[in-house]
Amino acid sequence: MFLAVRVPSTAAARATIAELGELGPEVKTVRPDGLHLTLRYLGPTPPDAVDGWRARAAAAARLVPAFSISLLGLGAFPSPSRPRVLWLGAEGGAAELARLAELLSDPSPDGGAGPWVPHCTLARIQGRPRASVQRRLLALARAPGVPLVFTAHHLELLESLQVSGGPNRYRALGRFPLGGGGSPLGGSAPVRVEEGVPAAAQQLPGPAEEGSDLGAAEE
Repeated sequence: MFLAVRVPSTAAARATIAELGELGPEVKTVRPDGLHLTLRYLGPTPPDAVDGWRARAAAAARLVPAFSISLLGLGAFPSPSRPRVLWLGAEGGAAELARLAELLSDPSPDGGAGPWVPHCTLARIQGRPRASVQRRLLALARAPGVPLVFTAHHLELLESLQVSGGPNRYRALGRFPLGGGGSPLGGSAPVRVEEGVPAAAQQLPGPAEEGSDLGAAEE
């Protein structure tokens, strides 16, 4: 289970995902209709704790009005030299996303797994990427790119449903309007999304970082 802001499947998003999918068989792209920005990953959650998270999500959403988000800049987890997850970073709207993540975080100093980085997962890399794939990733990172711009209106609570041989499906357990407009919605309608990976990350080198290289991937 996790809390997230959904990202619309725009033409720019579909084009970027398609370009990554052409890099090679080791690059597994997400479904364009499943893009999102994870604000807090909760993991397996007891049924009797769901209402508590609904209440917490609704309270957090009321404190942050709807805002514009701009996604641009290819990054990698855990690092550019060992790319396993490819994502777009948040240029516009990063402060509001960070505020939501803060409101949803644990107050104790040991409550988190590391710095939270706003990101939208685009693809995962299986095994050791070939040198040719790394070179093409570097070229994509240096390209200007087209920003993915949209307005966030809701925070959502989603539950993972494992699907054999296919992308994960998720059940929406709650949809909470930002800024308190409208009414919170609880529900069980399945929606397909690809799960994000909340962890520390580094941005892949951009146009101003000439002479950089992704380096050889390590196991």
